[in-house]
Amino acid sequence: MDTTTPVGSMSGPSLTWHGPVLPGGEESYVEITILETFEGGLTPTDGGAYFDVPGPELAYGGIDAVSYTGEPLGRRAVWMHLLAGGRQIVIGAALPEGTEGDEMARRLIASIAVA
Repeated sequence: MDTTTPVGSMSGPSLTWHGPVLPGGEESYVEITILETFEGGLTPTDGGAYFDVPGPELAYGGIDAVSYTGEPLGRRAVWMHLLAGGRQIVIGAALPEGTEGDEMARRLIASIAVA
């Protein structure tokens, strides 16, 4: 755990797991970052959906196969913003593309719980 980064609305302590290299040379990863809230809530983000996650007051995120411009990413990008205990918890992941990555993304989201 990175304990030296001060908590702000754009950066904070984080923990990252690195996995195998994806096609194109990018590493797969899952990263969790703790941030201050944005004006008392989640940072405004478009393109996601609300999820039912045990613990936080709000959970908003998505599983993307294309960039915001519509270009294929060559991977599955998972992102989730949680509002819990006066903080934002941001989860990001790069997973393999296709059905394998879709299943990994669904299992990752299903495994999230905030105590």
